[in-house]
Amino acid sequence: MIQYFTQRYLKFLNPRFVKLVENNQQELIAFIIGLPSLSEAFQKAKGKLFPFGFIPILKALKHPKVVDLMLTGIEPSYQSKGVSAILITELQKTLLQHGVQYAETTGIFETNHNAINHWKSYEHIQHKRKRCFRKSLI
Repeated sequence: MIQYFTQRYLKFLNPRFVKLVENNQQELIAFIIGLPSLSEAFQKAKGKLFPFGFIPILKALKHPKVVDLMLTGIEPSYQSKGVSAILITELQKTLLQHGVQYAETTGIFETNHNAINHWKSYEHIQHKRKRCFRKSLI
């Protein structure tokens, strides 16, 4: 699975949109990864790379207006201690420098109140829901 995601997304990764936090022992305790959103670019290309479909895709990679926040991880012992605020603040500075207008989070369950509370101070619109349903087959 690690190889699959590495091969699939590494070529789109802009290192400036990756933020890491280390502790005093220089151990990684938190990270956040943002990728330029290619959804609108693929729509403009109408699913075709040639003859000119690659142009909106390259434009979205070099000058993104929207960034998808793909992964965030914080060591459990450092959660609820402000590390997430450091990650988001540093990423926000970088996004503003690059002219990014919007960031979209992905994969937050609606019951994950800790993750949802990070975005309360931002102007936000909930336009997707993520739920998990279970049904016993026995």
